[in-house]
Amino acid sequence: MASKNDLLSCFVLISEQPQFFLEPICASAVGLALHWTTEGLCVVDRRIEAAIRIMQMEESHHLPVPELARRVRLSPWYFIRLFKAETSLTPKQYLLNARLKHAQELLGHSFLSVKEVAANVGFEDRSHFSRDFKRMNGQAPANFRERNKAGV
Repeated sequence: MASKNDLLSCFVLISEQPQFFLEPICASAVGLALHWTTEGLCVVDRRIEAAIRIMQMEESHHLPVPELARRVRLSPWYFIRLFKAETSLTPKQYLLNARLKHAQELLGHSFLSVKEVAANVGFEDRSHFSRDFKRMNGQAPANFRERNKAGV
């Protein structure tokens, strides 16, 4: 498989603004997807991009890593390794972060109770949700809601 540097050398700049690149044949040949981030061009393996889309669509479901790996046609071991290399997180960490970010939105913009928010983002146990939420945000969900009310 070609490296990211090999892939980047395949691109043809078609304007002075760097976001205007032509995706070359070699990008699809090596199975990479391109994304712009605040740090610049980010190259992501298409299988990992597909796994992230699956996780986003089924955020509240409990998808085991072997099932995600199967859906993108990778072994579980290689899937975890590749996912972490591409995102700096394991699939479980990525999904937990996504759920907790969704919980932040719900707490700030809905009338749902903390228990309902926890269930809505895929937590079966409110105390487990509260512990993970506090670890990520430095405050309990109820305190977060009080400080971040958006006209609710």
